[in-house]
Formats: sequence, C-alpha cells, structure tokens
Amino acid sequence: MRKILAITLILGFSLSSKAAPIKVDWLLAYYIPYDNNLAEYYHKIESMMEKGVVSEHLAVAVQTDLPDSSGIYQTIILHDTVFNFRINREDSYSNQTFNEFLGWIKNDFRANKTALIFLNHGGQLDETGVDKYPSERWMRIDSMANSVRSFKEKMHGELELVSFQVCSKANVEVAYEFENTSKYTLFSQFVLGAPNYYYEKVFKELSAQQINGGLELAQSITKNDSLNMYYSYTCIENQHLKSFMDQFKLYAKHMGASSLKRTNGQLHNTVYAHEEHWDFGSLIGAFEAKYDTTSVLNDLKRKYNDLIAFIRVNPSKNIVHPFSGMSVLAFNEIGYMKKYTHLRFFKDVNLKLYRKKLLRNL
Repeated sequence: MRKILAITLILGFSLSSKAAPIKVDWLLAYYIPYDNNLAEYYHKIESMMEKGVVSEHLAVAVQTDLPDSSGIYQTIILHDTVFNFRINREDSYSNQTFNEFLGWIKNDFRANKTALIFLNHGGQLDETGVDKYPSERWMRIDSMANSVRSFKEKMHGELELVSFQVCSKANVEVAYEFENTSKYTLFSQFVLGAPNYYYEKVFKELSAQQINGGLELAQSITKNDSLNMYYSYTCIENQHLKSFMDQFKLYAKHMGASSLKRTNGQLHNTVYAHEEHWDFGSLIGAFEAKYDTTSVLNDLKRKYNDLIAFIRVNPSKNIVHPFSGMSVLAFNEIGYMKKYTHLRFFKDVNLKLYRKKLLRNL
C-alpha cells in the first residue's frame, strides 16, 4: 500500500530544497489545466495512473487546476508513495505558471528519459488549455514551445516525447512551433475523447523497462488507448522538421501562381473551434493533380513522409481513411493570416507567397 502525503503551499514547492531529487529511468510529466468541463475525469485519470506505477524505474508528476478556488494541485506518484501538494494560485493558463511547473520538473527529478504530456481542450490554432476560473483564458502554443525549448536546454536526461492529448493539434504550424524540443511529438488531427484509458498498461510497461524511447512510448500509448477515444493519432520525428519546412518554403517560392487551378480532387478537411484545416497530404495531392511533378514537389512529398513516424488509425472510424496525419490551417480570409503572424510558420513562410501561390485557387 502506498503512503499518501499532503502538503499545502503558499506559492510553490521544490522537493529538492527538502530532499535529494527523485532518480528514475522514466519520468512522465503531465500538465492538466482542467479548470473546465473536463474536470470530472481527473480523479479517474489519477487512479489509473497510480495503478500503473509499480516499480522504482518510473515516476509520474502531475500538475492540475480544477474548477474550484482551492488553487493548483501537484502530485508525485511513485511505486510506494504519493505526494500531494496544493499551491495557492489559480492561473494555470499563464506562462509563468507553466514555467514554474517545468522548473519543478527540472529541480526535483533526475530522469534518463522524460515525456511531457498535455491534457485539455484544443482551442483555435494557437490555443490549448482553457482556464475558466476566475475568467476564461487560454494557454498559447508559441509561448509554451519557447518554454519547453528553454527547459530542454537545462533539463537532466533526454526529452523523448511531447504529447498533446488535446483535440485537433496535429498541424504543421503547431509542429513547427515545437521544433528543437523533443525527439518525437504525438498528437491528433481530430477530436480526442477523455479520460483515455492507456495509463495503467503503458505505465506498467515503463515500470518493467519495456519501453526504450519516445517512439516506443508513443506507440504504446496509441496501442493501449480505447477505440472510443480517438479517430487517429500521428507521431512525428522532429529531427526531420527543418528539412521539411525548408522544402515547403522552397516549393512556395518555386511554384508560379498559374501552376494551380481548381483541382478535380478533394481537399480533405476538418473543422474545429470554427477553423477549417486542410489535410497536408491531400494538399500535396492537389498540387500533383495539376501536372506539377517537378523534383521540388517530389522532394516535398518525400520529406513529409520522412517526418511522419507513424499514424495509428482507429479501424472502426472510416472517416480517417483518406487523411495523411497532419493538417494546415485553411486561410480562406486575409484576417486569419494577420491573426497568426506571431507563429513561426508564418514568420518563415512569406504570407503573400503562401496565399497567392499555394492556396488561392484550391
């Protein structure tokens, strides 16, 4: 039976100021701002986590915010002890709070391998993690990515995986924000369910040292989740992001505006949070359909395929069948372009070129 210890804190807590850092092979760090309608699932998730941590090789660190005025909660799950802490603050959406969470992970743990996992709603392209108390605010993808990059430079061990257990985040724009963070990124083009049910099985595999890296962890998470929780999962290998984006920018520059006319094919799309997303593979297919078979496009297709480590498609969801694993935001109005100029994708890709040459006539 585990010992359970509870501590209430005024501002924050660092175990390292009280004891030696916790040394493990794997650390799974969960950031769960559930100050919204997902809160009903939190205690079930925590219970499944506790059942799966069965050896000294694994630790799980969780920070969550629930729809109350009692503060933010931190939990450390070890095979023999559960530590519970409460911090007297409510702003789980803020980047300062997220940075303090990452600081807690860096200071209080020494793991050979770490996975950073986000649970929440998806929001629009640059949003995740809605915090509804005391007022509705969202975490921002670009700020989060900058924080994770800084964390990676200072952390102990390897950041093997960043996982978005969040709806509709498998976008090129989101992936590019998180370049130079983890070895792999796991996310979905579609709506994901809650609470998900992989925790106990995956954590037992980690406890038994049966998972060696981020790719295997992503495979185990997707293999062990319940079929009613997802349409598809996509895992990308981040070392290929730069060459893929370089080729995408080259293609945008290479292609004349007259290269594209309305194609006979279909751009497969999804809609989430009032925004339309185009499947990137079908976008490449639309380019090919207009007789553009140049080496530049062929190289773009190859580099996109290199980027995708794997796609796990739910066999019961036929709708997933034509999708390639990642999307781009469909810019049907100039206002969308101006809205997201702070994202790296639109800083690095010439906006006028992108709109006029790649998307105007699709």
